[in-house]
Amino acid sequence: MTGQTDCALSTAPPTPAADLSPPAHHSAFERLIESAEYALPAAQCMTFADEVLGLADRIRRTNDAIIVILNLRFTQRTRALIGMQQFARTGHVEVYTVRGLAGNAAFHREVQTLAAEHGAIPHWGQFHDGSQDFAALFGPSLGRWQTALDYLAREGRGQPNTFRHQFALSRRLLREL
Repeated sequence: MTGQTDCALSTAPPTPAADLSPPAHHSAFERLIESAEYALPAAQCMTFADEVLGLADRIRRTNDAIIVILNLRFTQRTRALIGMQQFARTGHVEVYTVRGLAGNAAFHREVQTLAAEHGAIPHWGQFHDGSQDFAALFGPSLGRWQTALDYLAREGRGQPNTFRHQFALSRRLLREL
């Protein structure tokens, strides 16, 4: 929901002359959901999810409103250098809230604290405030990934490409060339 392009909610097939270029912004409907994903050893997944739900209950007992949806899934370890699946069996906890409710900011701050206490790895593409220390999360693997991407960028004369772009640079996932 948060990454879809704006489009009319029509079931009619597009006409050959239809403009299929992506729009410049997302509609209010498509920005309704705020999400964050955390990966941790599968054996800790249910404990973490229970604590997240307990946090939501505590916020609901205040004057703040909150709607929380959790999605749990499990995967194997990845060989990707900065993949979230750093554990033999990885549990993913996706936390969704509905934007605009008074309890969201406190809830997401406290979920990040819980995640850090559990050693959970956040999805690096979902955090935009610069608060995550990805070097600490990914350790030496981040340096190896940066070296590989530096090589690709030099081969492409330093031009932005699929992996080398401002989004990753601003999160300190890449080195300046």
